[in-house]
Amino acid sequence: MKKTKRFLAVLVSVFVLVSTLPFAASAANVISNVEIQLNIGTGVNAEDYNDYFSVNTDGFETFGEESGSEMVVFDEDGYYVYDEFEMGGTYSFAICLVTKNGYSLPGSEFEFQGVTVNGGEAEYYIESLEYDDTVIDVLIVYADITIGGNISDIDLEAAVYGDMPVSEYYRYITVNSQGVDFVTNSNSPVKAFDSEGNEVIGNFKTGEEYTLEIYLEPKNICTFEKNESGEFALSSVTVNGEDAVYTVDSYTTNAYYEYIKIVTTVTAKEAKYITSVEFEIKEELDGVAVENWEDYITIKTEGLRFESYLGDPAVFVDDSYGYAVDTFKDGEIYYMYVYFSAEDGYFFPYDEVLESVTVNGEDYSDSYNFGSYTAEDGTYIYFLCVEMEVDLVGDGFFARLSYFFRNLFNWLQLLIFGFAI
Repeated sequence: MKKTKRFLAVLVSVFVLVSTLPFAASAANVISNVEIQLNIGTGVNAEDYNDYFSVNTDGFETFGEESGSEMVVFDEDGYYVYDEFEMGGTYSFAICLVTKNGYSLPGSEFEFQGVTVNGGEAEYYIESLEYDDTVIDVLIVYADITIGGNISDIDLEAAVYGDMPVSEYYRYITVNSQGVDFVTNSNSPVKAFDSEGNEVIGNFKTGEEYTLEIYLEPKNICTFEKNESGEFALSSVTVNGEDAVYTVDSYTTNAYYEYIKIVTTVTAKEAKYITSVEFEIKEELDGVAVENWEDYITIKTEGLRFESYLGDPAVFVDDSYGYAVDTFKDGEIYYMYVYFSAEDGYFFPYDEVLESVTVNGEDYSDSYNFGSYTAEDGTYIYFLCVEMEVDLVGDGFFARLSYFFRNLFNWLQLLIFGFAI
């Protein structure tokens, strides 16, 4: 499924790309194989292609204003990558190459020897496109690259609260270091023990002290730092900024595995639950940019904050046809989706039922839903989305009549246009 999404995304880039480039009607030099180098590593930004990408085969355009190539980078979850690569991450590259004038790709797949990325064979696809009565070939290359490295420092944050299940460790432990994650071959990557040494299976209790055992392992091809003698030698392991007790070990079954056990002591804090939500929206919105939500939305509930869902704005606005808008205008009706999350120490009810949702004094208790996702830094985010209608038409008869006919005219345009297609 991911490959299909990537392929379609690249094809869109291809069609946009070729519409702006000049191509020759004929090509004398046939390219039989392609060599690509991707020198990625931690700290390198995915969008800075020129810093790590090169084609070691003549005949292709380089990056620039009239680029004959384009690249899209995805992470392991299939999301676009716009920032820096991280140690332990596996990244999928979809690279589109267009030949220079005077060059072409073979007309037969048997004449094409293939594509290598960093010396290894890569998947590819050749697409023929027509541009101004000229057929050109575009090469699309797929490659997966994993960044390895030695893990020398590990930093965690741990904050537990009463009534929180021990099993939902992703809610109260954040891994701030690259290259490590919770162990995958265990049903309990985090264990909790009470003051008497008994393992806690259920929920934490407010005010009680617990000992946590946290098990982490290197991601993908990463390894823990070792000294010259081959012994594990990490520089630092901290929890909440304090040095933590830990042991590093390894075992072998059908493969070699490394892991670290970190031991720390925490006290369960009192959890504050958000049972009702209230916020206000300014009535004068004409000309206001949708992205400036903090200028026109006021949160009235303690512990509630705006949530930028998966890196997108906390507020989405569509017009009556479902098209996203950037700026409010008087005389229109909009559909607004506002995303919230709970501040540290606050939680939404586990049964996902709120006593009330109020916007400008009106009841919206039937217009909300909950969701969750894991942010790029590994933090588990549980969010609330409130849906509502924002009416900027006005109460006057002529304003309503004008809105009705305007929408009728737009609807007829769409209908006629649809038939024309």
